[in-house]
Amino acid sequence: MKVLTLKQVIKDVPKRWKAQYPNGKECIYEKLIEAKPLSKKKVDTIIGNESWTSLECTECEKQVKVVVMLEKTEYATNLCEDCLNKALDLINEPKP
Repeated sequence: MKVLTLKQVIKDVPKRWKAQYPNGKECIYEKLIEAKPLSKKKVDTIIGNESWTSLECTECEKQVKVVVMLEKTEYATNLCEDCLNKALDLINEPKP
């Protein structure tokens, strides 16, 4: 379990791009490396979409700036503060 911010997602785009496309699309990787400081707008323009610069809560599907990432399975689960608070409320409800 760890905290993940949108800022970190954007910062890690070049590394994630290189990992996903190790033998291709070098021109995009080079543009990402050269784009200092890296920003959401720059990444979206270079790649051509917003999929690499978004952070979504798995539960409510809202775009957020920070999540708690749960990584115990093949696919990570991202929970925003609102959904974490709702989960705490559920746990703290009186039990039958």
